[in-house]
Amino acid sequence: MSTEHTLITEPDTSSLAARAAGFVADRIRAAVAADGTFTCSVSGGQTPWLMLAELARQDLPWSSVEIYQVDERVAADGDPVRNLTHLRQILGSRPVTLVPMPVTGPDLEAAAAAYASRLPARFDLVHLGLGADGHTASLVPGDPVLEVTDRLVAVTGPYQGHRRMTLTYPALARAEEILWLVTGASKHDALARLLAGDQSIPAARVQARRSVIFADAPAVHGPQPTFQGAIFDVDGVLVDSPHYRAWREALQELMDTEWADLRGQTSYSPERFTQAVYQQVVAGKPRLAGALAALEYFGVPDAGRRAERYAAVKQEHLVKLIEAGDFTAFPDAIRFVLAVKAAGIPIAAASSSKNADLLLRQVPLDTYVAEKGLTLLDLLDADVSGRDLPRGKPDPMIFLVAAEELPATPARCFVVEDAAVGVRAAKAGGMAALAVARLGDEQALADAGADLVVRTLDEVSRPALAQGRLARKTEG
Repeated sequence: MSTEHTLITEPDTSSLAARAAGFVADRIRAAVAADGTFTCSVSGGQTPWLMLAELARQDLPWSSVEIYQVDERVAADGDPVRNLTHLRQILGSRPVTLVPMPVTGPDLEAAAAAYASRLPARFDLVHLGLGADGHTASLVPGDPVLEVTDRLVAVTGPYQGHRRMTLTYPALARAEEILWLVTGASKHDALARLLAGDQSIPAARVQARRSVIFADAPAVHGPQPTFQGAIFDVDGVLVDSPHYRAWREALQELMDTEWADLRGQTSYSPERFTQAVYQQVVAGKPRLAGALAALEYFGVPDAGRRAERYAAVKQEHLVKLIEAGDFTAFPDAIRFVLAVKAAGIPIAAASSSKNADLLLRQVPLDTYVAEKGLTLLDLLDADVSGRDLPRGKPDPMIFLVAAEELPATPARCFVVEDAAVGVRAAKAGGMAALAVARLGDEQALADAGADLVVRTLDEVSRPALAQGRLARKTEG
């Protein structure tokens, strides 16, 4: 028997997450008013985290909410691949009852049975995602767990590097209502098969009393024939700028002089301010926010008051380095920008840095094009770098503003980024994300949701770009 679905379409991931959060909030209030509690089970993924973050901002009877997990990777506590890690970060101190899957013990089968014994007789709501291969929860094509009917919780074989613990079909059938979140053109075929009740995909075998699918426009309508815009981050994508060096040297200068008496009260040392720390804590943030984040990371007292001074000293260092030409443009990036222009795709720069224009203006194109005197800045059709926007990455605002100014539909743009926070921002804006792993961090970029991860932009297929696709040369 096929489940009937109600399909709700939103133009992009951000609006979808907000609307789905409102939907869940209404269900929570209704269930608590009627029964005194709301019981749900949630899956992982970038769009669910956005939805839950929206939900967490609302005034809800959190102490009456019980949250179980649909599935979980077998990994250590606190591992970023764990859904539980993200759930705890998002829920914070809210007095919700969170019942995590026990995936760290030596006997996973016994742990699965123990978790099954804790499941409620019914769920008010179960949230599910949909993979491009038609999987949902961790019910993956070809895995024996698909045929489990005598257990509520089972353990899968390896999938994308991890075994998983997952609710089985009998457990999912306890849901009064299923909420599906489906985003991205890559899910178009799977969504069509789910709506058609094609039980050759695992997702279509889920039975529910009611089923509501929230899907974004790319998932509903499929891939568009062409890209309308390409949006580039600057630092780490187009140029190897001296930002990291400026932040690092500025803090060392302050700690050696004006703030010398504070040094013993902090965790700071020059060696601890690594490139990885810069990428994790500072990269992608506006200047003042980046300064505050770095000072808070190293436990500098009165960070809020000192951030402005740190930002100013960093800026002095940065301008000197740029004016001295102490940076390089990535040749593969210049070649790629020129290829994008040749494909007729408008280009925008979208960096939080107020120095991006200064950098791009100093990158000559004389060895790449016949016309003399051109710089990388001259190739831009729009430039929103350094804008004082109210929200920084991973919020998609800077990319949405860039798309508007090109002008282009966000769902028909791709963003080129080198940082996970930027990839998440692109996906939150409903855009394709092309990630260049210049630091060898392919896995982190892939985990952030990048549609394509490359080590150099020379790997990207030019013919595929003209067709509105991101693919490697060997694929395109």
